[in-house]
Amino acid sequence: MHGWFERGKTLLARWLPFLPVSWHRKAMAWLESRGYRTLEVLSWAKAYRVEKSGEPFVFKRLTSQGLAIWQEVLSKIQGPFRRLVVPEVVEGGEDKRIGCWVVRRWLDGKPMCAHWSERVEPDSVQLPIDRVEKVVDVLEDLATIDASPFLAANIQRRDRSFLQNQIAREVAQAKEKGLLSPAEIKRIWQLVEPLFACTDKGPWHLSNHDFYFRNFLEMPDGRVALLDWEVARISSFEIEHCVSYLWMLLWNCPEWRREFLYQTKQRLGIDREKFRAALIVNSLHQAMSVWRHQPALQAKMIGVLREALDGQQMVALWGMHREGKKIIFER
Repeated sequence: MHGWFERGKTLLARWLPFLPVSWHRKAMAWLESRGYRTLEVLSWAKAYRVEKSGEPFVFKRLTSQGLAIWQEVLSKIQGPFRRLVVPEVVEGGEDKRIGCWVVRRWLDGKPMCAHWSERVEPDSVQLPIDRVEKVVDVLEDLATIDASPFLAANIQRRDRSFLQNQIAREVAQAKEKGLLSPAEIKRIWQLVEPLFACTDKGPWHLSNHDFYFRNFLEMPDGRVALLDWEVARISSFEIEHCVSYLWMLLWNCPEWRREFLYQTKQRLGIDREKFRAALIVNSLHQAMSVWRHQPALQAKMIGVLREALDGQQMVALWGMHREGKKIIFER
C-alpha cells in the first residue's frame, strides 16, 4: 500500500503544475539536466530514488548542516567495519534552484524490523531476538570511530551549554504542565551531572542521532547500514546516548530490551552513570518535544524518566545477570 502511494506521488510530481508538486517538477528537471532519471519519491519533498547509466542512487535535499555532515564527516570515515555500513556519497553541493543536496549510492537491503513501532502496545510486535547481536555489533563499530577530527565541522556537539539549555527548557515545560514535581526536577539536575562533567573532555564519538530500527537496513551480506545521518552529532557520551535512546523506545518489547542492555553492558562496557544521565535527557526530550502533542506516548516517556530517577530500579536494572537463556534482575 505504502509503495503504491509513493509511486502515485511520483506521477503527481511529473504532471501536476501546482504547489507543492511544482517543486518536484523543478527538482526532476534539475536531476534530468545532470543525467539522473527519477524512479520514485522516497520522502515527500526530500528524497528520490534515481538512476544514472543503469546504476541506482538516492537524491536527498538537505540543510546546510546536513550537507556539511556528508561532505566533511561521512566522506572521511575510514572503513571497512565488521558490521556497520555507512552510506557512500557520490556528489553533493548547493544550487540556488533547489538548495543543498547530495546523491548517495543506493543500498540494496531490507529494514531490520519492518513492522516494529515505538507507538504500539506490548506484545503487538515481536522482535527477533537474534537481531540484538547485530545491533550491538554496529555499536561496537561506531565506538571505533574517532570523531575528534570532526569537531571543527558544522555538526551538532552536545556540550554543557547545549545540554543545560535543553534540559532547562524542557523541565520548565514539564513543570508548567504538572508532569514533574519540584523534587523530581531537583533529582534530574543532580543525576545529569555526569554528562556535564565529561562534555568538554572526550574521547569523542559520532552517531546518526536517531539510533533505532527505522534507520537499520540489513544488507544481503549480513552487514547493517545505518541511515539518516543528516542530523549527526558528536559527544563524549555518544555510545551511552545510542544505547539509552533505543532502550527507551523499546518500552513495548521487554525481552529484546533486556537482552540488548545486557549485551551492551558486557561487550561495550558502557558507563552506568552516563547511561542513566543520557536516559534522563532522552526521555525528557522525547516527552516534552517529540511527543508533546501525544499524551499517551508522552506519559510512557515520563514513566521511563521516573524509572531512571528511581535509584532502586536502576540498581536492579544494572545488576541483571544471565541464568541459562534468561536474564534475571537483582532485587
